Parts: sequence; structure tokens; C-alpha cells
Amino acid sequence: MQAGGVMHGGAIASLLDSVLVPAIGSSLPEGSRYATVDLHVQFMEGVVESDVVAEGWVVRRGRRTVFGQAEARAVSTGRLAATAVLTYAISPAPGT
Repeated sequence: MQAGGVMHGGAIASLLDSVLVPAIGSSLPEGSRYATVDLHVQFMEGVVESDVVAEGWVVRRGRRTVFGQAEARAVSTGRLAATAVLTYAISPAPGT
């Protein structure tokens, strides 16, 4: 929490980035590497005295790039706290 009692935006941005990792990893060959190259977050409203849950999904996957989206919601209200559009670079597993 920030000094004003609102959840820090960086923590929400990190959650939005992290929630997409399993969706990407499950669709790639074992040993592939991937990294965030672009993260655009829109904060819709502050989160006060609540946990946050997030969901992420792959929008499009190419050979070297994955595009995804994610949403974070306040648990106490279910209201949308932030959305994100993300891009990941893929390095294929050796030998693929």
C-alpha cells in the first residue's frame, strides 16, 4: 500500500505481467524462453483495503512474439482495477 492507503500501481502491474506467464508457457515447447518486451497498463480505479485477483490470456501467438491481455479486479467489490496489453518475445528451445 502507498502512504494514502491505496494499493501501489507497480504491484498491480507486476501481477498483470505475471498472470500471463502460465498461459504463454503452456503453449510453448519445453525449454523455450520468453520475456516481456512491452507492458501497457491502464489503471481504472484505486484499490483500497482489498486483495486483487488477475486473469490473463493469449490474444495471438507467432513464432517469435506473443500478444496478451490481462485484467485485475478488487476482490472485495469485483470492480475492474486495471487492464493491460502485453507483448512477449520468444526464444525457442534449442533444437526447435
